[in-house]
Amino acid sequence: IEVEAVGQVAAKGNGELVGRLEKIIEEASKNVDKELGYVDLDYRLHEEILDACPNKLLSMLLSPFDNYLRKSRRLSFINTRAAKHTIEVHSRIVDAIRRNDPERARQLMKEHLAEAARDLRLS
Repeated sequence: IEVEAVGQVAAKGNGELVGRLEKIIEEASKNVDKELGYVDLDYRLHEEILDACPNKLLSMLLSPFDNYLRKSRRLSFINTRAAKHTIEVHSRIVDAIRRNDPERARQLMKEHLAEAARDLRLS
């Protein structure tokens, strides 16, 4: 769902969204060593992308899993190094949105979610 959502967001383009996402990434960078602060910012970035998706059905499909998604992000927080890597990946996703490159945005999100799933299995 998030892979398709980020592709639609990137195709649509949204300078205000990019600005908000960059601020979240900046704040996450400052809080990378604080698990709760960082995890909440990570969740917020994904939420902003879903909220900006023109197909509102996609965010509606994920909404019943909101609690699970929050918990899984906390569980997948392995260490500061992994969080820094996630921030780098988020920056690349935001860059793809900025460049209106839906295919790149989709690919990056797909890889990011696969990594998060792997980290969750390891935790």
